[in-house]
Amino acid sequence: WRTEAMSQPAPLPYGMQPIGLSRVEAAAFVGMTPGEFDSAVERGILPKPLPTGSRRKLWHRDALKSALDELAGIAQPSPEQEALRRVRQWRGSR
Repeated sequence: WRTEAMSQPAPLPYGMQPIGLSRVEAAAFVGMTPGEFDSAVERGILPKPLPTGSRRKLWHRDALKSALDELAGIAQPSPEQEALRRVRQWRGSR
């Protein structure tokens, strides 16, 4: 086994997009430099990396998109979030 082969993920089939993004990929995905991205994650504007149990940090592409949608005011609540909102609203009206 070669050490380099184990440190890089296997290439995806043509046209398939990764769900887990490295720090540099995640920064590019949201249109930031890696330094700007680090700052946004540290301030809680963007999500923290996934708990992968390894040194390699990965960000979920959809979580990044959801964070940007929320910042832009175009976030669509998931069915679970909508149900929780209704329960909270119901409890508050009692």
